[in-house]
Amino acid sequence: MPIVVSVPTLQENYLGLINNVLQEVGETTVTASDLTSPTDIVAQVMWQLNVTQQDMWQRGRSRLPGAQETGYFVAVADQETYGLADDFDAFAGNMFYEGMIMTPVDKQDIDAMDPGRTWSGSPRRWALWGDYVYFDYVPDTSFCAGKTVTNGGVDYVCIKSHTSASATEPGTGGSWATYWDTTLETGVAAWATGTAYDDGRIRYSYYRQPTPMVASGDYPDLPDHAIECLKVGARYRVKQYREAPDFKIDYQRYMQLLRQLGSRRGRRTGGTQWSVGVKGNR
Repeated sequence: MPIVVSVPTLQENYLGLINNVLQEVGETTVTASDLTSPTDIVAQVMWQLNVTQQDMWQRGRSRLPGAQETGYFVAVADQETYGLADDFDAFAGNMFYEGMIMTPVDKQDIDAMDPGRTWSGSPRRWALWGDYVYFDYVPDTSFCAGKTVTNGGVDYVCIKSHTSASATEPGTGGSWATYWDTTLETGVAAWATGTAYDDGRIRYSYYRQPTPMVASGDYPDLPDHAIECLKVGARYRVKQYREAPDFKIDYQRYMQLLRQLGSRRGRRTGGTQWSVGVKGNR
């Protein structure tokens, strides 16, 4: 007699997670159309699932698959500050450009070294200033030269140093994407063949923010084995919001699951370490 494996009624997409938590707190499940104008309790569950996902990321992001990214700035002559990637959460490593690893310092140190902001040239130090990066030497024309171009009305930044030829002509050459990327910064000169171009990126390693769940069919930005922890964490938060006396039971279970995730060495995580103490800070 064949063994029949039942298919779970609740799938692990956003709608399934919402309904799982709703059931666990004694509420009626919903359909995808109900998420357009949710009731107060449904809106609370939707919110707390994303809050819990964010919390789990901050506790374990240093080893989460796909959590670390590389961003870059395109230096602009006389521009002092540069905005970080839209999904930036925290720095994960060095900032560097071709031939130079830059030193992180406090903004006050840069201000003390150059109170009048008269230094210009090749940046060597950087500081985080709100949502921006602030350099010691403001990039000048010499530093920016040979790194950005305009061609066919589009601006490009060099991403691999080379001497240009027809095959590398940005936008049209057969291998142009190996050497160029489009940029929103204005190219300082028109592209020309037979010209030496240098990698124009000031790169940095960072931890990105998790992708929030919005639509009913969205899936959490977490490994499969972390989903139970996500559901329990959202459940305890919803119960706490409703002042249910048993929310502490779910909170303790959430902490326990986080510790178990920290000791798990799965194929998809490579041994993700989850902190159950102080949350990560931006």
